[in-house]
Amino acid sequence: ALTSAEFPLAQRYVDVLLMMTLMFVMIAVDYKSMYTIGSEIMMFFYSLYVYFIDKYFFLRINRQTYYVSSKLDLTVHYLFAVPMFLLAWFPIQLLDASLPSGWGRYAAMAGAMLLFLATAHICECCNHPQRELSDVPYVEVASITACNYFNTNHAHVLRTLHFPSIVVPPVYPHLPGKEYLHGGQFADHDDSVHLRETLMLLAKSPFSELDALGNPQDLT
Repeated sequence: ALTSAEFPLAQRYVDVLLMMTLMFVMIAVDYKSMYTIGSEIMMFFYSLYVYFIDKYFFLRINRQTYYVSSKLDLTVHYLFAVPMFLLAWFPIQLLDASLPSGWGRYAAMAGAMLLFLATAHICECCNHPQRELSDVPYVEVASITACNYFNTNHAHVLRTLHFPSIVVPPVYPHLPGKEYLHGGQFADHDDSVHLRETLMLLAKSPFSELDALGNPQDLT
């Protein structure tokens, strides 16, 4: 409940794509209109607002944001061909006299779209993310970072709580700001033994003491 929400990256992509598509349609229809010029000015200030507000939210509020794949970015790169296709109509209108009549205008727009798709594909090939392998052992990484596969895996945490053993003791679920609950070097003092014993007792009889005590509201 205390974990921050993820950054709405897909929603922001859709918002930007729709705004750019509408703007480029207005430019292609009538770039001299006062409505188009006013919309361009509003789009400029809106872009500045989105940049700073997204930067603030991403760094200060939506801190728990993970994407294991770059397919969303690659998809948006190709979808940007739609507004760029509409924007290509603007220079084609200015060069209409020099283009061949009939199919020349449409061929120029199709060529501009294919050029943008080829550019997006080249950027995809050049910036393909690769994970570098490291020789650092897991023990050394676990001694520095409290977050690991075991305390972020909800199934493993529930299994250790309901079926504890000496080999696989109960594990606290990882939460930002609660690293001290894992004990060891992450705690203020070495209380890992007491924490483990408490977890073992809670796993065996989680509410036995409260049942013997009765309703806590009756004590007030």
